[in-house]
Amino acid sequence: PDAAHNMMAEMILSGNKTVREEKEQEMIQEVVLLVFLFILAWMDWKRQEISLLILGAAGGCGLLIRWAGGNLQWKAVAGGLLVGCVLLLGAAVTKESIGAGDGLLFCVTGIYLGFWQNFLLLFLASLCAAVCALVFLIRKKFGWQGRIPFAPFVLTADVLMMLLTG
Repeated sequence: PDAAHNMMAEMILSGNKTVREEKEQEMIQEVVLLVFLFILAWMDWKRQEISLLILGAAGGCGLLIRWAGGNLQWKAVAGGLLVGCVLLLGAAVTKESIGAGDGLLFCVTGIYLGFWQNFLLLFLASLCAAVCALVFLIRKKFGWQGRIPFAPFVLTADVLMMLLTG
């Protein structure tokens, strides 16, 4: 009875996907996203630009991983894209005070994370950037019009989310 009970407890999805398989897919998604975020953060820090080629590769990988894992839920993907689309609109309205690359970055992270996690990622990244900007202002590293790359804060926020959620 215990073996049957354990087997039933592992079956969580309508198919034959077990808890272990679900966790493995989530881990693969998170590692791939983390690698792409690291590359993009480094590029943004060094060049203050985000590569469209790498963004495209990251988005394609995210869709492929979701599809291969049987987890390509279009509503979740569309919801995740919404966060990035709002940032792209903000970039257009503010004449890129918010970078279009940052909006595209959040379109990609939305593929991996869905709406709520992507929204949390944006919130945490903005909070990290605000704290850093405040420190830079206090230390007079730049003035009010200074620009700091945002992708490193997205990477930091993603790592924070991983640590906080386990």
